[in-house]
Amino acid sequence: MDFMGSLEKRAGDLAGEKAFSAPLDSISRIVGVLQKSGRAFGRGKRFARHLDRGLRVVGPGLGALSHGERSRTVQEYLEDLLGLLEISVVVHEPFPCLSTPCLLVSNHLSWLDPIVLGRFIPVRFVSKSEVGGWPFLGVLAGHAGAIMIERGRPGSVFRTIDRMERILSEGESVGWFPEGTTGNGEKTGCFSSGLFEVAVRTGFPVLPVALVYPDPEGFRPYDSALYYGRRSFVGSLARILYAAPFPVILRAGSLLHPSGLTRQELAQSAREEVLKLLSRMSSSPA
Repeated sequence: MDFMGSLEKRAGDLAGEKAFSAPLDSISRIVGVLQKSGRAFGRGKRFARHLDRGLRVVGPGLGALSHGERSRTVQEYLEDLLGLLEISVVVHEPFPCLSTPCLLVSNHLSWLDPIVLGRFIPVRFVSKSEVGGWPFLGVLAGHAGAIMIERGRPGSVFRTIDRMERILSEGESVGWFPEGTTGNGEKTGCFSSGLFEVAVRTGFPVLPVALVYPDPEGFRPYDSALYYGRRSFVGSLARILYAAPFPVILRAGSLLHPSGLTRQELAQSAREEVLKLLSRMSSSPA
């Protein structure tokens, strides 16, 4: 079912809900859905124009920029992208000022996560190779220098670790999502320890970050913003365009220094820090 078809179905569902005791109430709700769908299409048009600019102008031009210019350009582009989607970012406490590169790790809820995080800290993300085949965003991720990992292929993790080390040695930070997949927000999965080997080898610190998309009616995950299970990227984008505006909340933890730790211990410490951050955010979501 296409986006318009799903909106029509939603309008029809609203019209048939038994909860509406008065016809005028039903009509009012249907009008509200249609008005919101109009705003969603407006967001979609602006989003498409911004993607087109990224594909034709911004992305191809990044290779000619210095590291600093490239980072600023990517951050400005992501800030505009979030603005067009009408996603507001609430940061609990400023991100730490980093004098050296770091390895950023976070819980994982949506394809929006690297966009949100990349808006606040210049970072090259490790992504599954399938992202390269996504409409529009796959190409943009390539332009932005995403590190594609072919999961399940022999030697892929080792090649990724070597590339991460080279990027860090050149002064850039690297980020990834150690859960390995997105979830529905009900719990944070175990952190795979493989890529934490980079921190053990190089000595660069790990920055744990927690993020959540709170439901407008309470501090639980906002399902429309999430990307998990059998949801397609296009279907997820349609949900987000319709559900906006909505916020995402970020909170950075303390830097973890790898000295004396194994990669398994470092992964466990990072997960524990993310869980603490999520707990603190749930007690003060605003």
